[in-house]
Amino acid sequence: MVDVLSVRDLRKLTFHRHRRLLDLRDPEDFAAGHYPGAENYPYGAIENWKRRLPRNAEYILLCEHGSTALRAAAELERLGYQASAVVGGYSYLQ
Repeated sequence: MVDVLSVRDLRKLTFHRHRRLLDLRDPEDFAAGHYPGAENYPYGAIENWKRRLPRNAEYILLCEHGSTALRAAAELERLGYQASAVVGGYSYLQ
């Protein structure tokens, strides 16, 4: 089962090599604004990146509203990664 974080929870976290925030939005949306420390990993390209992520990290996934982050976190967890999704998504951060 995927762990779910609120926007409030996200604001309490720090990101580093072993805890990474992946923003799943398109590069254009990411360039227009993103959460500090986020890395852009577009969901549309998940097949290209999901198996190449280091396994020794915790991944926090963020999308526009939360549903894509939930799907992606479930996919990563099935592959053995530690992943959580932010409910509400980037739209709640603004």
